[in-house]
Amino acid sequence: GAWTYYNGDSENNDTYGKLYNWYVASSDKNACPCGWRAATKEDWVALSFFLGVVTAGNEIKSTGTIEEETGLWHNSSTPGTNSVGFNALPSGWGNTTNSAFVFQNYKTGFWCSNSKYGNTAEYMQINYNYADFYFAGAYKTFAMPIRCIKN
Repeated sequence: GAWTYYNGDSENNDTYGKLYNWYVASSDKNACPCGWRAATKEDWVALSFFLGVVTAGNEIKSTGTIEEETGLWHNSSTPGTNSVGFNALPSGWGNTTNSAFVFQNYKTGFWCSNSKYGNTAEYMQINYNYADFYFAGAYKTFAMPIRCIKN
């Protein structure tokens, strides 16, 4: 399918939202509202430079921790500050081929709508214990969040 919930459980929608495959992110008819589009790799790079490459991940992570019952990220030496109101949540992601969902409350990844290599595509990853964010690759059928940008 084009989208799913973490673990296929609709109760995750209220907290973490839907997870989409790369084909949705890269389509002109993606999940974003009219007048918006899914973020490209260039959008993520520009945000990283704007925020400061070394701490960009912390600047966009939501605040609080599971351990303190104040947020959703696991405790880390690099806690989120959400200084720009991005409010990135640790939704994890899923492999829709085998229904394996991983990393909820530890990581999140947002598809780069324009970055593909054969049967894989790039995504921007935020990790609970890293201050920056970085790019990695995954199969296009994996399920991850999409971040929309106003045109």
